[in-house]
Amino acid sequence: MLVTGRSADGFVKSSGDALSVEALRYHVSDILSGIHSLEGREDRAIVEALVHPDSLFAAVSYRGVPDLRVVVGGRHPGAALAGSAAHGGTGL
Repeated sequence: MLVTGRSADGFVKSSGDALSVEALRYHVSDILSGIHSLEGREDRAIVEALVHPDSLFAAVSYRGVPDLRVVVGGRHPGAALAGSAAHGGTGL
């Protein structure tokens, strides 16, 4: 989930939709209880500061910060995944 601002009632998501404090708590509670885990195990929620892209990326990115993730095993890259953080994820 990508939160881009605050509103009188809570927060604003990247889509422009309102997000109440209660809805955010519920979402984090779902994560912690494992609802998004493949095995239903308890999980962790990570809250990070919003990254504002430099204008340099405008030519190579559409509506978001370019995101490149590299899976490394034994000091060797195994896979690389590219996406956009425009909607709070990479589409992985």
